Amino acid sequence: MHDTWRIWRLYVGLLLGIMTGSGCTPPPTPMLGPASTVIRVPGIDPGSWQAGGIFVAGIGKVDITPPPGLPLFGYSRARTGDAAGVRTRLYARALYLEDARGEHVVLVQCDLGAISALLHLQVARAIVQETGISVDRLLIGATHTHAGPGGYFGAGYYNYWGSNRPGYDPHIVTFLTERIANAVLTAYRTRAPAKIAIGHLTIFGLTHNRSIEAYNSNKSQIISEEILWTMLPEYRAVDPTFTMLRVDRIVGAGTQPLGAFTNFAVHGTAVSSSNDLYSGDVHAAAERALEWAIQRHYGVQTEVIHALTNGAEGDVAPAFATQNFVEAEQLGLTLATKAFDLFQELDTRLTDAVHLGYNYEELSLQISYTVDDLVLCQHAMVGAPVLGGSEEGRSLLYEKLPGGYEGARQEPPQGCHTWKLKAQDFLQDLVPATDFPTTMTLQTIRINELLLVAVPGEMSTEMGQRLKQAVLQAAQHTQQSLTHVAIVGLANQYISYFTTPEEYALQHYEGASTLYGPASGPVIAARLGYLVAQMATRTTPPALPSQWIFRPGLKVQAFPEVLSMQGGREAQRVTLDRSTTPPSASFVWQDLSPGTISFDAPLVHLEIQSRDGRWVPLFVDALQVDDRGLHLEIRYLREAPLAGAGVWQATWYPQAPLSGTLRFVIAARGTLSPLYSEPYTLLP
Repeated sequence: MHDTWRIWRLYVGLLLGIMTGSGCTPPPTPMLGPASTVIRVPGIDPGSWQAGGIFVAGIGKVDITPPPGLPLFGYSRARTGDAAGVRTRLYARALYLEDARGEHVVLVQCDLGAISALLHLQVARAIVQETGISVDRLLIGATHTHAGPGGYFGAGYYNYWGSNRPGYDPHIVTFLTERIANAVLTAYRTRAPAKIAIGHLTIFGLTHNRSIEAYNSNKSQIISEEILWTMLPEYRAVDPTFTMLRVDRIVGAGTQPLGAFTNFAVHGTAVSSSNDLYSGDVHAAAERALEWAIQRHYGVQTEVIHALTNGAEGDVAPAFATQNFVEAEQLGLTLATKAFDLFQELDTRLTDAVHLGYNYEELSLQISYTVDDLVLCQHAMVGAPVLGGSEEGRSLLYEKLPGGYEGARQEPPQGCHTWKLKAQDFLQDLVPATDFPTTMTLQTIRINELLLVAVPGEMSTEMGQRLKQAVLQAAQHTQQSLTHVAIVGLANQYISYFTTPEEYALQHYEGASTLYGPASGPVIAARLGYLVAQMATRTTPPALPSQWIFRPGLKVQAFPEVLSMQGGREAQRVTLDRSTTPPSASFVWQDLSPGTISFDAPLVHLEIQSRDGRWVPLFVDALQVDDRGLHLEIRYLREAPLAGAGVWQATWYPQAPLSGTLRFVIAARGTLSPLYSEPYTLLP
């Protein structure tokens, strides 16, 4: 009977998606799997970990780009299709830290829309025996790109509604788990004596508050002293703080940079909902540009990382004029330029005197908590304005649904959810409580004077400021020398939004998306304050459950199958699009099917013919032109007539005119030799 209701709800979801413009993509094939998934993570005896006497660190970076054909997380049903390829590859970056006392943590950043509790636990299970890192010491934060894969959540609600089509695919969980775990294991295995430096920067102008009316409803606002009053209100109503943790490996009498773990609040929505390619959005350009700058400036020949995490970005949008790849890149490059200035400033502030600390708890959302006379609701509710989308990109079709307009609410307020007008009315009552998260994961990690607080969702700007104030006060009361707080949003779990009670009352998109009522944000602030205070005296590891139970919902087979291809590769044509300056170049070829190509490795690069007739890799500004950069996209076009084969297209968007004879190169894979396009030139 339970599975019958799941099929019925899936049907209703598909019907609503068709009604609201999600296109005519055929539904995936359902696989009625078990109603729940049980996860167990082996424990570690805290007394078995031996202190090394010195501070050590290591880094890892792994490509987590899946094959085309998966649903895209973000923008929900406003999208019209699945991922057709990749514009900027997705990565997981890991930083392992261990102080002289043997205290150790791992910080991970992923180019994903959000982190699911299921994924967090699966990664912990994969690494705990070798590293001693379980869920309590493992922080995984997402950039919140709206162009990453979906379908990997432990709560059915996000698998139904978070992507352009519904369903949970365990193959995506396995794919992401293996690769994120590999990044962590690489960081652990390469640990060596190191130094760190912590710095901060104020950056205005790259972001604005997309929900300024709700922000202005706050009775008191904690505003930065460095605010620029000459700016428009929506550009001031953001958290402008850019936080950097720089890490260097000790080499001889000096150091060599390993990279940086950074934090800045900005939505990953500079690329629009019409995009059908995997993309890291603003963060992709910022991540790569800082990594490249570090390698060039410091002469580093090995991998470095820029793990850029998100902050209190719930109501913060990128300051774009038009949503596209060009705007996303420019915003990211500007951010990276400022970040590199800070990175260099930290040259003289590196230290190997490092003190680490952490705390962790899993809060049941089915227990009543009260903060400031506000009671945390014990059941989730989605508000009607969620149907219309955020102010950043309202959907006219969605707004036509009952209550889908901005600020729709019930008056007078009633019950625990007060002003919230229930989306889809009685249909929402049919959704089991277990389709929503039933526990909330909270975590604090201390690195010298810096405190990282992991928030399992999207927190509004003002709620973020109140949270920072609460945890700093807790640190002061317990005489901990913490001076700065960075909110790592969308970390370890996803539970939608957290606003202030005042913002919640207006029921704009962010308030309507706050699932557990007006007390949600204040409860998080209070509990994280408690965790910080407890860090001062805690002598034993936090208690962890013996097992975790997830109900991800209806299974689907979204991950492409591995097929056996009969035959080989075949080059077809190169075309130039001279409608832009400089012109773009595209190459179409026949290759393996999407599930057969390992998409998490470089596939396409360009070569240029030298004066002596040799073909050599093309470099622009000392960077090789390939699909690991920002300007070469890969798109799956269609199945090929040959069994197990597909037709692909690579398109290069050069940023400046380039002379010379060029060609595309498709990398060798398995028994397949490299494939070369016909030579071509960009200039007339």
